Amino acid sequence: MKPFLIGLIVFAIAALVVVRLLRNWGRPGEARSRLRQPRLMDGLSVPPAGTRYLQIQKISIALDVEDKRALFILLASDGTINRMGTGALENAEHGLYIGRTSTAMFEKVRSFLNDTLLEHMGSYDLKDKQGAQCRLNIGLQFADGTENGFLFLYGADSMGPPTPIADLVKEAIRATDSWYENFKRTAAKAKG
Repeated sequence: MKPFLIGLIVFAIAALVVVRLLRNWGRPGEARSRLRQPRLMDGLSVPPAGTRYLQIQKISIALDVEDKRALFILLASDGTINRMGTGALENAEHGLYIGRTSTAMFEKVRSFLNDTLLEHMGSYDLKDKQGAQCRLNIGLQFADGTENGFLFLYGADSMGPPTPIADLVKEAIRATDSWYENFKRTAAKAKG
């Protein structure tokens, strides 16, 4: 009697597997596309591989040296721009300038990001800190409203963030420099 019951169970399992296979037989492409495009809880589909960085809508960069703000830059896809400081160790500029510019500035800075780099978002406390204590925080806001980014703690006279991060910060400074200098001149003329 036991071999008969075991055989019956094995047959039932095999029949269920065959039925499931036959049910998907005519639409294998549809089943594969569901696997390639997972869905998020809120119903938004995940961006295709290699395009997550294109979902970035805001980039903020804040550099503190010995707990004093040395640099702050915010760029948004709508042209919003904020800038304070130069990033120098002895930053004497503490005025925050807020305005609007072309979206090209944002696009240029965002081009220094890619999906491979985004896979490494997180906090990094770099060892063997020498010199002034630095804290670099890069915040990213995505189109779906989520936020993430990078945080680096390091010494000014020791190894800092990796080259792609340093290049991103340098480009943000370079891209916003002329706007920043013009805004400071305009503000100084308005005061005087």
